[in-house]
Amino acid sequence: METDERNQDTSPAILAGNLEEQAKRCEAAGEHVHALGLWRQAVHLWREQGDLPRQAECAFRTGQLHVRLKQHEQAIDCYEKAHVIHAAMGNPHDEMVSLSAMAEAYQSLRRHGEAAAILNRALTCCRACGSRKDLGTLLNNIGLSYREMHQREQARKYLEEAMSIRRADGDAAGLAQTLHHLAALLMDDRMYAEARTLLEEACAAHAANADLGGEGRTQLSIGRLLDEQGVPGKAALYYEKALAAARHPAVRNAEDEAAALHNLAGTALAQKDFSRARELLQQALDIVVASRLRSGEAKVLYRYAQLNAAMDQNHEALNQLFRARKIEEEMGDHIGLACTDEAIGVLLSGFGQHALACRHLDKAARIRERSGEFDALANTLQLMGRACEAQGKHDQARRHFQSAAFLRANAPGGLTGFEESDPAIWHQWDAIGSTGPLLH
Repeated sequence: METDERNQDTSPAILAGNLEEQAKRCEAAGEHVHALGLWRQAVHLWREQGDLPRQAECAFRTGQLHVRLKQHEQAIDCYEKAHVIHAAMGNPHDEMVSLSAMAEAYQSLRRHGEAAAILNRALTCCRACGSRKDLGTLLNNIGLSYREMHQREQARKYLEEAMSIRRADGDAAGLAQTLHHLAALLMDDRMYAEARTLLEEACAAHAANADLGGEGRTQLSIGRLLDEQGVPGKAALYYEKALAAARHPAVRNAEDEAAALHNLAGTALAQKDFSRARELLQQALDIVVASRLRSGEAKVLYRYAQLNAAMDQNHEALNQLFRARKIEEEMGDHIGLACTDEAIGVLLSGFGQHALACRHLDKAARIRERSGEFDALANTLQLMGRACEAQGKHDQARRHFQSAAFLRANAPGGLTGFEESDPAIWHQWDAIGSTGPLLH
């Protein structure tokens, strides 16, 4: 009898259950790397036992832990394994959850094409078995990815449907998120008054819901709106509010803190307070490096380059841009690559390296054409025209100028003529992401 009990105690199923409990205790203690190893062992044991539900659950939990550790590629692999099991078991609800989590990881990597495709698969599952709350979350997140891909009409369609559902259901927190994303879409089209109205409504909804973190992120966006309107002093007031919210003991959000510091540095730079800008950027850089926020690190390096360029320290600026570019390339962040290649092109032209500048500008133009970012493409073509002119390639320059003028004339919002102002090459950072994956 004692032998039977001993064998039972050491059976793979009991061992796997014990590993799960140990993993949960490690997570609660903040020992995430140790917990990760325990979850992996549990997955292996449940696989050996042929227990598909437990295997899927542990794979999903492993993915969540990878996300906490900013290991999004590994998280995607775990969520995919969970999804394959859920699909094989004919469980559309769990299939929807694993697909949503996978898409969130892709969004964190700024791979929005893959995220949107996966979210649409999750949406099919949701329409079959999900709640209206799930439906609102998915529609919101699909809209976010389409907006990031500059497919504005698609983004508007999904976000407006999400807004209708969330408003009708009294989902104040969800409504605030969707209002936020709709406001960002309006800002893309320079409809600032309408965007400000939605952001103020979102901010009020967050405040009524006692969501200090959400309120801070919305204040960050109001600051960005004011920045785009050319009033950095007013923008800084909102960035300060966002910074205080991110640092509040009840929130403590490293990404939001870094974003607020980064954008405050932008306002200091606009006011030519270079020492203040450098101080803020160093704080932001320390946070993103310590938190392994690779996308954030690229953005801070990009802003550092802007600061050094403003101080005529162009070699340092170029070095920082190449560091940012390396990160963006590793992450598959094509939108970030386009911005960085454009800035590299401008600095290389300043060194008289116009042919090399054209190569980087051409890379940026190709990305922007593929992504449908036509207003930004007009800027890039204008810069390419100038680089060609400097090489005496006047026919090529003329073609670039004509293409830029055509895009500019047909862009939404009536952009200002190129001859009146230089193209903008430096971009502000809005740290808002999706509303997060569906609850498992």
